[in-house]
Amino acid sequence: MQNENTIQELTRMLTGIRDERAKGANTAWRVGSALLALLEYAKQDNGTYLSREHDDAASGVITFLKGIVSESMSKMKGGTQFGSFTSGIMDGTGAQIDGKGNAEVESITVRSSVIAKELIVNRQTAMESNFVFTESGLIESVSEIPATSEGGNTTYLLGLQKRWEGDFTAFRENDVILASVNRLSGNGGHYDMWLRVLSVNTVANTITVVCYPDSEVPSGANHPPCELARLIRWGNAVDEDRQSCWYISSSEGLLVWLDHVTKPIIDMTNYSLAMGKLPDALSFVFKDFPTADKRDGAFYAKWMVAASFQQIDYLGNPIYTTRDRGAWSLTVAQGKDPYRNGEGVIDTVYYLGCKWKCLEDKTTKPPTYSSTAWAFVEGNPFFTLEMKSSKLWSFRLTDLMQKNEDGSWKAFTTLSVTGRLYNQNVTDSMVNVVWSRDSGDVDADNKWTLAHANCGLSVDLTYEDLGSAAYRVGSVAFRCDAEIKDGETMYAEDVNVVF
Repeated sequence: MQNENTIQELTRMLTGIRDERAKGANTAWRVGSALLALLEYAKQDNGTYLSREHDDAASGVITFLKGIVSESMSKMKGGTQFGSFTSGIMDGTGAQIDGKGNAEVESITVRSSVIAKELIVNRQTAMESNFVFTESGLIESVSEIPATSEGGNTTYLLGLQKRWEGDFTAFRENDVILASVNRLSGNGGHYDMWLRVLSVNTVANTITVVCYPDSEVPSGANHPPCELARLIRWGNAVDEDRQSCWYISSSEGLLVWLDHVTKPIIDMTNYSLAMGKLPDALSFVFKDFPTADKRDGAFYAKWMVAASFQQIDYLGNPIYTTRDRGAWSLTVAQGKDPYRNGEGVIDTVYYLGCKWKCLEDKTTKPPTYSSTAWAFVEGNPFFTLEMKSSKLWSFRLTDLMQKNEDGSWKAFTTLSVTGRLYNQNVTDSMVNVVWSRDSGDVDADNKWTLAHANCGLSVDLTYEDLGSAAYRVGSVAFRCDAEIKDGETMYAEDVNVVF
């Protein structure tokens, strides 16, 4: 309110001076008083205007149309935004740093280093070009050292980047160095440089190197070292402990363990292990396998030791290695090296003259017809029936015509049947055992067959069972039919005897 009164008073005083018409009325005193009052008002901090001389605060939003420049530390306690900010990994826009220091931006270019307590990235991680697990470095400066004699080689003093305080190079004398650089500016271009370390100065963090001649590098053309080139140890010309490294290439589709590397160009002897699309140096692998395609993934190793090995065909079906274990033995089955069906191995054995394949790993069961632990491979595959007589096959008429005390005919013999499969007795596993008679009287024979339908594996014969042909030699035949199931196959067999 006081501020408004002051403005009104100043307005009255200045208006009076402006509108005064009387001659000599606007004296120096009146004009000076108005100016002094105006100056005093300007010196007051009444909160209406922002000060340019001392700390001040604006209660509203201030928009700077031509930007803002601060020559000292700026504090954004609540955070700050850039562009049109929208949060989101996939569809976010602009950038933001909140009051806690959490930043969300589109991209970051770091020219020196990134120091982080934890690095969390998207679940998908992609790598371009090559990745080598070995000593490395970055060239900061290059100084050419001219040859001291005619025909000598030019050497280079390379200053290497220190990644942190107290860091020093891990390169050593005679290291074979591969240097790569990607020129992002100008015409761009990527090229390699092959160098050999002559000396190392760990205090100054420098190395002295010499370039390999063009004829000794893979591309056939070598280049001198340059700034910002990345160095990696490829091998060592002398030290065997420094002649190996892991190498992953996304462009070549290959993971390898290189060893015995003494020079830039490597050959088949330098590949201790290779997985993926095998390099040209290992093309001999495909020569003996006409179905193999060089573009297919493959695995190569100089040595391999494995507790188990399983081979499959192109459909994913297991391919097993068969071991012949000789005659089946319970001692072997219960021993330290039992019969196997697993880990890429299937054992076979011989039992009663037939060959069997193990189906149940480490089984102690014998390879019998009804066992689920074994499968028949080769031998005698035929199902046979054998008929026996309890009184052999020689009968006298008096033996045939004996009767019991009740007047019924006495059985003069008992016929029984035995089944064999794979040289084994499989009688207990037979089904559908049927006895029949053929005496020439069809009606009578059918009645006899029905009467003996449930006899099972044996049937008693009496004089009455011989029928009307009892007195005719070789005129009555008894037959037995039986079946047995071997897996999904049903075998049927018959046997007969003629009286």
